[in-house]
Amino acid sequence: MVHNTQTNQPNQPNQPLVDLTTNIAQIFTELYENYNILDNEPLNVFENALYIEGDQSRSIKTRMNQALQNYHRNEGTMGLYINPNENINNQVFIAGNGSTQLYKGLVYALATSYPDKEFLFVQKIPYFGGHRDAVDKVFNYPNATYQGYDDPSEVNPDTGTIIVEFVTSPNNPTGEFRKPAFKSTLNNPYIILGDFVFTSASFGVTGNGYIDLNLEWLEEYRNDDTLIMSYNSASKQFGHTGDRYGYMWFPMYDEFAAGIFSQLNNFLAITVGSNLQGPSNFLNLLGPLEKEGKLIRKDTNESLKSRSDILSAALTERYPGTLITNVRGSPLMFVKINDSRINLPEVTAADVILADTNVKTVPGSVSGADDTYVRINIMAFSEDLAIFANRLVGNKSYYRDDFLISCSKSNTLTICDNYVTNPGNKKIVVDAYHHDIKVKLPKYLGYEQRQKLVIKRSDDSYHCVKIVSDEFKIKLFPCGYVVLKWSQPFYENGSWEILKIKQGKTRKRREYDYENKKTNKKIIHNKTTKKTAKKIVNIPDVSNLYLV
Repeated sequence: MVHNTQTNQPNQPNQPLVDLTTNIAQIFTELYENYNILDNEPLNVFENALYIEGDQSRSIKTRMNQALQNYHRNEGTMGLYINPNENINNQVFIAGNGSTQLYKGLVYALATSYPDKEFLFVQKIPYFGGHRDAVDKVFNYPNATYQGYDDPSEVNPDTGTIIVEFVTSPNNPTGEFRKPAFKSTLNNPYIILGDFVFTSASFGVTGNGYIDLNLEWLEEYRNDDTLIMSYNSASKQFGHTGDRYGYMWFPMYDEFAAGIFSQLNNFLAITVGSNLQGPSNFLNLLGPLEKEGKLIRKDTNESLKSRSDILSAALTERYPGTLITNVRGSPLMFVKINDSRINLPEVTAADVILADTNVKTVPGSVSGADDTYVRINIMAFSEDLAIFANRLVGNKSYYRDDFLISCSKSNTLTICDNYVTNPGNKKIVVDAYHHDIKVKLPKYLGYEQRQKLVIKRSDDSYHCVKIVSDEFKIKLFPCGYVVLKWSQPFYENGSWEILKIKQGKTRKRREYDYENKKTNKKIIHNKTTKKTAKKIVNIPDVSNLYLV
């Protein structure tokens, strides 16, 4: 039993549990809200009855291929996935159910397509544990083993064994630059699986995801004719983990690779290929990202550095002698905790942090290190990280805004028709001059961060404006406003509540019609000033009224 250092009592979960284990990038949810690209125009409309596989989806895959090539070409990252030395037509676009399905499929395809060959999958410690699981836990491959190493000299395969190295750069969990450690030899051929899900200007100490350095070693190994199979996903550098979309351009120009293509496609089919609703949602994001992506990636990198700085200070204050091994700008923290209560294997560093703060972290053994280390997801919601930091230091020293640096704030949205809100909305101005309007407040399930929303009515017409949620219905009178809040603390059942409401003056239709008929004038709202300025403008023909 682990005792809390402040109370000297076994941990009692009187504070809600905070989970910082899963590598989900909610930092992008917060930034997309600020840049008004959380909810985008549905420009990619796909038939949801289909899978990506099959001839029926050929036009859909063509659209995906074109959209992603355009995005990476404009970003300057196409060389991470496509070999510029080879014909693009010999590099086949493949999409899967996240990058997870792709790297597991590549392991499966290698081991089963060449059952007479031995494969040794290697990766430097600390590493992403999912790669090890792909070799050890999905199927029992008699001809495939996994080895983590601290130094390349530790890797000594038998003659004829094919070395397959996972290269994740920036690395998960330290955020450092990584490059391959081996070369093909006559005794041991060499294959590289490039995991570039974090290779973006959002990450890394240099603020460019080591894109230039990664392109350098890719060019070097391609010139040596080394087989490289690299992939990306919608999850880490785009924040759309829920869309479950991974992609790669498969090197059919390589004879050995072509020999595993059939089994890779079989794996994607038997493990259920990606649906099409998630990919269409992801592709709808690419256009807005081409406009706002540079600023968003800059904000992300600066926010991650701030998060790492704050949490490093809080962790070393709580546990003096603690070692921070990740670089600034890493999407994760990898920390060696110094505490006398750690007693491996019974009591791990993750156990100690849970006892002290009721915050879940990942034991270091998942990444190939010992369990005095923990991995912490710092791409989580700002509010969760502020709670963690405050529990570490024992007082409320930190707030949400300390963990999110953003050049942009949400703009006001003006609506003239029925509307369903989304988490990116912060202020909505309703103009019901022409007809009744209903504003629907859906449940933002999974949005743990509190969402505050102001809805203001700008017109003074007789038309009805209704605001509807599962908890209440409001009629908003002319020139009135309401302040609302969505709360779903710690992923429990969420609800809307009314923080403040100020109603304007009601208007009857006969009064409104009489006033407009008598004056033949219309109120025009000048939206260029901070407060709405009302002007009386003469309009000769009532039938030609329009809003300015």
